[in-house]
Amino acid sequence: SFALANVIANEDILKRQKEKEIMLSLGNDIASIRNRTDLLGIITIQFKKLFNYNDASIIILDKKNSTYNAFVLDMEEKRTSHIDCLPNSIGTYPISDGICDVILAVDGPIILDYQTILVNPTAPSWALFLYENGINEMVCVALREGNENIGVFFLHSEEKNYFHEHQFNLIQGIAYQLSVALANVLANEKITRQLEEINTYKQQLEVENPYLQKEISTNDNYSEIIG
Repeated sequence: SFALANVIANEDILKRQKEKEIMLSLGNDIASIRNRTDLLGIITIQFKKLFNYNDASIIILDKKNSTYNAFVLDMEEKRTSHIDCLPNSIGTYPISDGICDVILAVDGPIILDYQTILVNPTAPSWALFLYENGINEMVCVALREGNENIGVFFLHSEEKNYFHEHQFNLIQGIAYQLSVALANVLANEKITRQLEEINTYKQQLEVENPYLQKEISTNDNYSEIIG
């Protein structure tokens, strides 16, 4: 019994050491994230080392319209190949849907059972899609920039009762790092959009400029004739 306890204790120590190493590596990787493709790569490669989940996702909030939509999706082929996957992936959903608002109302991770949440008539169509295609529960945590909610991180599992509260500290640690990464990606995308708008405006001016110059020249000539 004592020997067994030592073995279990050693395994726990090794597991925690591995988690610390992965978190350190994750922190280094997140520092280099510039876009949502980079973010998806981190989720796909690193998180599978920590959790035996099936799907993962990040949503972003549109607080002006009180809605949200998917930002990053890491889904297994059995769901991505389904005809209903795309419409459920690109949809816009109200924050007050009985899932997103519940997550945002708590300070840390929360475990939600799909069978339970789907009883709520406001449950979004994506939740029904995932449940009908094998997903049974999810662990979720709000992503925040300072005190401001900017998104939510989800891990989805086909296995019932896979997620437990003893995983919460690790998930919260991941959420802190993902919050920084998401804020950076959103800022980069905003800058990219602004540069595209500036370039579009510049191109319009370049197209319109010869016409304007011709108009000015015509008006000057007309003025000289009248004069």
